[in-house]
Amino acid sequence: MSRSLASGSFHNSASGVREIIAAGRTRRLAAIQRNPSTTEARSSTSASVRPPLRLVFPLHKHEQSDPNGFNHGNRFIPEGNGTALAVSAAIDFQSIEVTQQRIEMMGCQIDNLTMSETLHTIEGFIKTGKPHQHVVVNVDKLVKAHKDANLRQIINDCALINADGMPVVWASRLLGKPLKERVTGVDLFEALMRRSAEKGWRVYLLGAREEVVSEVKSRYEEKYRGLTIAGYRNGYWKADEEESVVDEIRASQADVLFVAISSPKKEQFLGRYLADMQVPFVMGVGGTFDVAVGKVKRAPVWMQRIGMEWFFRFIQEPRRLFKRYFIDDMAFLKLLVNEMVKR
Repeated sequence: MSRSLASGSFHNSASGVREIIAAGRTRRLAAIQRNPSTTEARSSTSASVRPPLRLVFPLHKHEQSDPNGFNHGNRFIPEGNGTALAVSAAIDFQSIEVTQQRIEMMGCQIDNLTMSETLHTIEGFIKTGKPHQHVVVNVDKLVKAHKDANLRQIINDCALINADGMPVVWASRLLGKPLKERVTGVDLFEALMRRSAEKGWRVYLLGAREEVVSEVKSRYEEKYRGLTIAGYRNGYWKADEEESVVDEIRASQADVLFVAISSPKKEQFLGRYLADMQVPFVMGVGGTFDVAVGKVKRAPVWMQRIGMEWFFRFIQEPRRLFKRYFIDDMAFLKLLVNEMVKR
């Protein structure tokens, strides 16, 4: 079910409310509390039996009709029965989870957010203290998810899904549902390490080889003074060690967990243990640790802008990446044509 508001259409995901809009959205909620006369609750519905609530509003200031930053035409919608329910001043606003705009592409959901909006959303996740999983999708992951229903479900169940790669952004435009920009895992990792130092968030690093992950720890502790690394561990363990890895992460009391393991292994690992690890924000970062320590070079900015970063990576590791880019991922073109035909 989707609901159109003024100038935006916001998607209600089938798995329920997941996303928390960050502190930058607090002003909107405060506006509701200051004006309870416009939002009287229906007395016939008991608060103890109401289904989960969903708040929908535009993400951009220029789309809002209210000077306080909230469009009073919006309402809370109970999950499931679709019956409109007015906002009550007695609602605990700290517990309300808020949706953001999503698009669907090749069976996968993608949040249409900028880097700034993504960071605000993540900050909101961390404030709740509840586990939230993030994932980025690129051409390779969309192809894998099309073939693997379990991987596709794990992706779509994530609280936050960003587009990592210009081909995905270009495809969204061809399909008539343009994404604002790409939010790469490498860029988001860097931004979150910096913000973790500023906010006092505890960070856990999981994945890559021992010498790589330990160097990431050392480099970033030196780069961002005040950064707290709650723990770190390489990405190699036996099946019977998996639960001890989870226990170690939970004991660290981390606020942010970065998982540098290849797909789909990391998505499957997080799908099994997200709740057990009790980390408010969990993000898979693939080969980002190798980039962070300079083991793998990142493409020049001009190549990133024209969508050729993948080719730069291929030049560095041709044997490993030839099959992925020139055989497996060619299926993306077929999927894109099929989507265009369906329009």
